[in-house]
Amino acid sequence: MKTVLYTKSTEEFVAGPFEPQYLVDGVTPKLEEEDLVELAIIEPDKPSKFDPTTHYVDSHWVNDFEKLTRTLVYEVIEKNTQQIMDQDTIEADKVENEFNPSELKLLLKEILVNLDPNKLPQFPSLFPPWKACTDYYTGDIVQFKNVLYKANYDFYCKELEYPPLDPNRFTDLTNK
Repeated sequence: MKTVLYTKSTEEFVAGPFEPQYLVDGVTPKLEEEDLVELAIIEPDKPSKFDPTTHYVDSHWVNDFEKLTRTLVYEVIEKNTQQIMDQDTIEADKVENEFNPSELKLLLKEILVNLDPNKLPQFPSLFPPWKACTDYYTGDIVQFKNVLYKANYDFYCKELEYPPLDPNRFTDLTNK
């Protein structure tokens, strides 16, 4: 447990926190002034069983000069309507500024399917890179070295069938 030095008459913090019976040059000093006291710090756990949407926790210190303690006191306080509305606005702003990457990917896929095929080469980074030993299906579009290729029919994993090497399997959309 830690302690602090306090002035009783003014309730002003003097120094600390210290280990109990703190040492100065290896010796526990005597408190020369009657007004100076050493208070043991008591810090209970912060309350956790409350609804943060409707309440918040406030805290303050209470000095007890008879028991020689300084206790952190927590209070669960109900939020007023304005505080709840402010919190809801903050949460709404967070949601508004977030996006779900998989939803965005689905949306882009839908847009790209309906986009004029001649415009697709303008957006190569929106398409997945070609990968060796991958199954491709009719209409799949991949990029390989910044060139877009469209699968002409379904085919399944074979070793290193680079799109430019097999024009029967892939149509070059960039260099039409």
